[in-house]
Amino acid sequence: MNKIYKCDRSKRNYLKQIYLKMQIYAHPDEFLIKHLENVAKEIQKFGETPVEKFFLFLTGFFHDFGKATKFFQNKLANKKVENNILAEHSALGAFAYVYTLFQN
Repeated sequence: MNKIYKCDRSKRNYLKQIYLKMQIYAHPDEFLIKHLENVAKEIQKFGETPVEKFFLFLTGFFHDFGKATKFFQNKLANKKVENNILAEHSALGAFAYVYTLFQN
């Protein structure tokens, strides 16, 4: 379990640097990567076992992952969005979560 977590931590740090450089937001005043990390850290506290904590962390980390799309970012910036369905973020976040679970 620790080996997987260390691998995930290095990937998170890499993604964090990319997100901060690209200035991707979850909310008008909050970077997406900070939001995802904060939610992930808070939600994992509800787990009782290391496995529960791990899966809760992943759930929190991916819950708003779809907000990284240019469609959502344009919507957040009050720019014209050609197709509102493409600006929805929940399905992409769920897909990223499930995809990650089945990679190992």
